[in-house]
Amino acid sequence: MRAAAIILSLACTEAWASPRHHHDRKLVLRKSGGEESLAAGVARAAALVDAKQLDEAEALLLELRARDARRADLPPELRRGFAHLFEARADENEDDAGPCDALAALAADAEDWEAVYDACRQAMARGGATDRRRALALRARRSTWRGLEEDDGDAKDTKDAAELVEAGAVPPFSALSLGVSGEGCARRGRLNLEEAIAAAKTTSSDKRAPRRAGGRRRENEAPDKPSVAFLTPDATGAHPLSQLLPSALCALDETEFRNIVLVTLCADDGSPERRRVEKGCDVVVDGETATTEEIANAIRDLNVDVLVDMCGHAGSSDVVEIIARRPAR
Repeated sequence: MRAAAIILSLACTEAWASPRHHHDRKLVLRKSGGEESLAAGVARAAALVDAKQLDEAEALLLELRARDARRADLPPELRRGFAHLFEARADENEDDAGPCDALAALAADAEDWEAVYDACRQAMARGGATDRRRALALRARRSTWRGLEEDDGDAKDTKDAAELVEAGAVPPFSALSLGVSGEGCARRGRLNLEEAIAAAKTTSSDKRAPRRAGGRRRENEAPDKPSVAFLTPDATGAHPLSQLLPSALCALDETEFRNIVLVTLCADDGSPERRRVEKGCDVVVDGETATTEEIANAIRDLNVDVLVDMCGHAGSSDVVEIIARRPAR
């Protein structure tokens, strides 16, 4: 996720705009004595968490994150604040795996693999051993040697890696270091390529079209400027990208772009993070129920000049299929 803001600046512009003025902010970060420091804001959020005012604490932490639009990574104080919040969310509902997934993602961003492993284990206990959780737990095990003291621990990791490569949850190249055969990795890599090529040639007639939702209110129009779109399958409250992307979007100078478009492949979870991402865009293309062909056509219909892949090599095959259609001009 640290690459998100770098990708934005390289793909689009080096101009930085003044902060957007939204009228529906829940909390104000300015007091009579001036702007509240990050440490003081995080401390205030921690107090709200301790008082069980979790929604208010979450809004405050998100505002603190949005204040420093140029920083690509989460400051350590803010990471600890979000971790404290997600721990409280996890305690609030012991059946909800979402906060555990969020804790795992935060820990992975900080490369704290012990914490990643523990959070993944909790998420799997609550919500099942999805391929994504298994893949992250596997990486944590190999980074900390957790579980390798068990009988046949190394062999188990190799077996898990082979299954996850076959399912497309672990990149084939990465699996080579886990003892997966080169033949198995090459087979998965060829399959990924064939699926992307086939998707680019398909003539699917699925009638489910992407939904377009209005985003922020633009103060300045730029009809002669390029249009830029950001493509992601991870615009949900549980994913770190939704905490980082809004700040980067707000940093874009709206006078330099005709349109700023968000293209999502996931369900709208109604989270505050998702709302903040949408507020940074002029148009939101919700492609959860659409085919890759329909999503590519929606991007093309918007006359997008630059399409930014927010996933890189970690993305889903749907992202590859959409980009393979070359929908941007």
